Amino acid sequence: MRKPDWDETTREDWARIAASAACRSLRTQAARAANWPYVKWATVITAEDGTAREFMASGTLTDCAS
Repeated sequence: MRKPDWDETTREDWARIAASAACRSLRTQAARAANWPYVKWATVITAEDGTAREFMASGTLTDCAS
């Protein structure tokens, strides 16, 4: 399956959606354990077979909006 060609606006929209999901997950995990060691997140696009990686966004827990 071929990854669709995205224009810049579509890519930015999906990067925001993926970042929001990553932040939600990271905040949830951090709230469950006082010693949760992870504070960084990154989002990438991958093909079904795990190839064709394309970086979308990254940040830290403090970058995440509450």
